[in-house]
Amino acid sequence: MSPVIAIRVVETLDEAIDFINEHSSLSYRRHCDELTFVPASRFL
Repeated sequence: MSPVIAIRVVETLDEAIDFINEHSSLSYRRHCDELTFVPASRFL
């Protein structure tokens, strides 16, 4: 099975930290092998 990578666009570092804190459950980690945060400014 290939690894699952989640990519989330965030406006601020605080938003990334909040997302990690909210989704740090074992069930989330079991479904996602890697989580990558991309700053929204990259798309502007």
